[in-house]
Amino acid sequence: TIRPEPLVDPQTLTVCNEQVLGVTLNGSTNGVIVSSYNITGINSNGLTASAGSPQVKNNVSDDELFDDAWTNPSNAPVKVVYTVVPVSLDGVEGGEFPVTVTVNPVPVVDTQTETVCSGETLNLDLDGGILSGGTSFKYTIDDVVIPSGLTRTGLASDETGSDALNGDSFINTTGGNLIVEYTVTPYIEIPGDAADCGGAQFTVRVTVKPAPVVADQTATVNSGDAIGVRLGADTDGAPVISSYIIDDINTNGLEFSNSSNNRTISADGIFNHSYTNTSSSDVNVIYRLIPVSEDVCEGEEFTVTVTIRPEPLVDPQTLTVCN
Repeated sequence: TIRPEPLVDPQTLTVCNEQVLGVTLNGSTNGVIVSSYNITGINSNGLTASAGSPQVKNNVSDDELFDDAWTNPSNAPVKVVYTVVPVSLDGVEGGEFPVTVTVNPVPVVDTQTETVCSGETLNLDLDGGILSGGTSFKYTIDDVVIPSGLTRTGLASDETGSDALNGDSFINTTGGNLIVEYTVTPYIEIPGDAADCGGAQFTVRVTVKPAPVVADQTATVNSGDAIGVRLGADTDGAPVISSYIIDDINTNGLEFSNSSNNRTISADGIFNHSYTNTSSSDVNVIYRLIPVSEDVCEGEEFTVTVTIRPEPLVDPQTLTVCN
C-alpha cells in the first residue's frame, strides 16, 4: 500500500519593512490532509528578523510564519524565501514548496524647496528628493498651508506620481515673498488588497515671489508731438519694476514716427514716441505692456492709451493778378 503525499502550491506575498507576514501556510491541492509542516530552510538574503522567531524546525503548524517580520534597510525590495515540507496525517512528507516574501524598504524623501513667480505653474519632481528606499515612489498630498495674500489659481493634479504638485499656481498680491507649505507622504505601492508601504511625511516649501501690478494709463497729444508718457510703477510700490515688455501696439492706421522700436524698455521707453494723424478725428494708439520685476517676475498686462489729435491739412493755393 502506497500512502499518498500532500501536494502544496508555492506561496508569495509582499509586505512592508517590519510588517508581520500574517500568512497561513496552504493546505494540499490533492486532498491529502496536512497535519504539520517542516521548515527546512530560510534564505533571508541579508535581512534581519524584527519579529517572530524564524528558524529551521520540524512539526510546526500552518500559522508558524504568521508573526514573522523583517527589516529591509536597503534601497530595493528584498525576497525572503522559506522552504517548507508538508507532512500528512500518516507522516508522509510531500514535496517541498517555497514561501517567497518580498519585503519592501522604507521610502524616505528629503524636504524640498521651489521658488516661482506669482501666477507661475509649479514644475517639481518629488522623486528628486529621495534619500533611500528606492528611486521612484507614489505620493499623497496630505495638507497644504496657503498664507494670507496668496490666491490659488491652479490646482495640483491630485495624481500620485512624482509630478503630483504640478499644475498648482498662486497669485501673490503683496509686496514680498510668501511661502506655501505642502505636507506629503511617500509610499511604495503593493499589488492586490494589501496596504501600501508608507514612509515618513516630508514637506515641500514653495516660495511665491510677487509680480508687479501696473494701472492702465491714458494721455492725449497733438499729431506729431512726443506722447510724453512715463510708464507707471507697481500700484502699491512693490515689487520694484526693472523693465517693461511691449507686447503689442495698435496704431489704428497712424504713421509711427519713432527712432527706436525695442521690445524690452525702461519706464521712459515710449516717452518720445510720436504719431501723425491726418484724419478728421481723434485716433487712439493702444500699447499693451507687461511689467517685469527685479526678480524677473512678469506681471499682468496693462494698457497705455494715447489719443492723437488730428492736424489740419490745407491744400496749396495759386492765383494770378495784374501789376
